[in-house]
Amino acid sequence: MRTNSYSGKGVRPYSRSVNEKKIHITVLSITAACLIIFVILTVISVSMTSAQTSQSAAKRWGKGSTVPYAQVSCFLTADSGLIPEQIKSFGANALEKIYETVQKPDNPQAKLFIDAYSTEAPSTKMESESSSIDVQPTAIGGYFFYIHDFQFVSGAQFYDDDIMLNRVVIDTDAAWQLFGSNDVVGKRVWMYGKEFQISGVVDRKRDKLTNEVYGKYPRIYMAFETYRNIDENVSITCYETVMPNPIRDFAVSLVKDGVGGGNSVIVENSSRYSVLTLGKMIPNLARSGITDANIIIPWWENIASVVQFNACVILIFQIVTGSVILASIIGYIVYFYIRMSKVLAAVRNKMKF
Repeated sequence: MRTNSYSGKGVRPYSRSVNEKKIHITVLSITAACLIIFVILTVISVSMTSAQTSQSAAKRWGKGSTVPYAQVSCFLTADSGLIPEQIKSFGANALEKIYETVQKPDNPQAKLFIDAYSTEAPSTKMESESSSIDVQPTAIGGYFFYIHDFQFVSGAQFYDDDIMLNRVVIDTDAAWQLFGSNDVVGKRVWMYGKEFQISGVVDRKRDKLTNEVYGKYPRIYMAFETYRNIDENVSITCYETVMPNPIRDFAVSLVKDGVGGGNSVIVENSSRYSVLTLGKMIPNLARSGITDANIIIPWWENIASVVQFNACVILIFQIVTGSVILASIIGYIVYFYIRMSKVLAAVRNKMKF
């Protein structure tokens, strides 16, 4: 008579097989869900951070260079006392230190680094021949438009060495409110009792975050020297540079020592969205973005800071979902190793008989 080898103790083999199958389905479903979430979060993070073109000037300027570049910003108080003459002096000293570390270019005209400076002036009236609006002026100098990569819908920027410094760049909001068109290059406007000529019109983003921090008035950009003739006590509140960064924190140290003395906030823009930088933010995430109220933070930095915070939150969820995926992979490696070990042991036992 045939006997059943099953001893009757514990769970039946069939029941054990069904339970194992359910466990596998559950684990694989959770892993697949985590993988999908991880991919979606990655796409959102990359899309969100890559849209911040004002943070990628180092990548654009240093393209093709064998030396890594860094973009560094320094934000100061309204009474910082920093003026263009000091920026020029800092640039000469910084260039000497760069030459001590990086080989001089063969072309003496080649620029190893660029910089820009700005300050936000109080809102004022801008008038055309037929209308008048409130605007938010920003006094700028250097490579401001290159670093921020504004999109010109008409015209072009002005330059520090222009013979006529009474030219301004306005945004599309100002162009439409004053003239009902973006085709306004060369038209005259008046501010501070002075006549200005429009050299270009820049577009602005319309997303929710930009709308929240951009300000309630249209924005215009004028030469710093021109505004200094209006307010002789004006100080630079934002300094930005793109320079070689052959060793870690080289560029940050130069800016900190040369410009950022006293009450200031220094940011290395080129690495702010890296996994390493975001990872370092996690322990103090709740306090990120807190600065001295006296330090002037421009609207573009507020946007970049919020995006950095959001990217950090996304990274936390990526770590969680990634950990689940990794644990699942390791678990299955161990599971299959044990199964194969048992199979090989059974084969060896059979071979003995």
